Amino acid sequence: MIADRTNTSSPDSVSTLEERRRDLRNQISDLSSEVNTQKAKAGAALGGAAFLVLLSLGASYDLARDNLAPWLMLGLDRQLLKLIALATGVAAMLLLLAGLWKLLPESRRREARLADLEREYDDLID
Repeated sequence: MIADRTNTSSPDSVSTLEERRRDLRNQISDLSSEVNTQKAKAGAALGGAAFLVLLSLGASYDLARDNLAPWLMLGLDRQLLKLIALATGVAAMLLLLAGLWKLLPESRRREARLADLEREYDDLID
């Protein structure tokens, strides 16, 4: 890498250096887009899980307290409410696992690779 900077007087080395910079910019852009997409997906999954947990807990609380009047107005009887509470609880756990899965070391490796590319690009600019 240092040899590339010391031989910048020839046109070939300058064009090679410019090509490497352009390639690094493209790689950084692509990788940062992937990292941002993964983070957005993880956030959406965790947010959805939080919503479904609250919905499931609210339905379960109403079932435990025998407070079915609001649900009956929506046309939901006790059995259907139990099913909804169970289904939303299971869906919440699945979304929670999916969100946490996206935060696993693979995404951390992408972030580390992105940091390495950015450091290499900074070295080429200096």
